[in-house]
Amino acid sequence: MPRGKFKVQVTCPGSCKAKARLITGRTVVASKSRTRLGAGAIVLTPKTSRKGRKLLKRRSKVRMTLAVDVTDDQGHVTTLARVLTLRK
Repeated sequence: MPRGKFKVQVTCPGSCKAKARLITGRTVVASKSRTRLGAGAIVLTPKTSRKGRKLLKRRSKVRMTLAVDVTDDQGHVTTLARVLTLRK
């Protein structure tokens, strides 16, 4: 895996939409959203925002939350959140 990138994989039993966000405080450091029309896996590689790049450049260690929202074809939303610590 290239330095500075990571992947989040979501498996859907039917068509769905997935959104991954890295959040620290009120700042969204990185995000990515994808839609899948049939059953299968979605691989998300969140892209850093301008504020996120600035924050990561200043700090050597950042504690943030990875939030993944999955919306199925009926509109039900499932959210998974995990706390991560990123180090340079």
